Amino acid sequence: MKSYQAKLHWISYWKAGILMIIGFIGVPFFIIGIMLGRLFDILGIISIIFTLIFLMGLFRFMYLKSIKIYLSDNYLTISGGVLGKWCTNIEVEKIEGCFVNQSLLGLKLGFGTVQIYTQGGKELSLYIKDPNKLTQLLKGGAK
Repeated sequence: MKSYQAKLHWISYWKAGILMIIGFIGVPFFIIGIMLGRLFDILGIISIIFTLIFLMGLFRFMYLKSIKIYLSDNYLTISGGVLGKWCTNIEVEKIEGCFVNQSLLGLKLGFGTVQIYTQGGKELSLYIKDPNKLTQLLKGGAK
């Protein structure tokens, strides 16, 4: 088997997008509040809250963009991180089962959740594009 890279589906980013859109309302007020020196009145505090919401969405977006999912002959490797890096390597032989969950919207748009169960009792849940392909490759690699 050649190496395969699974990709997160664009729908994975919807929460981050909503947070950034809502939070973006407060960013101009935050900048104006800094320039006028009125950051601690009621509008300044509200603008700080909205700016923090924007930053939460931005951080979530960057975190999701950093996630990489690779399948090689022997390992399923999942890595990511924004400020720090993390990496999980799972031997394909130790994978006991895979479960694919696709909603009606997921079937139409081509995304779903893959849950991977290993011998050590570890469970991973991946929200990816074309989950059936990854599952088929895992089943083929485990034989």
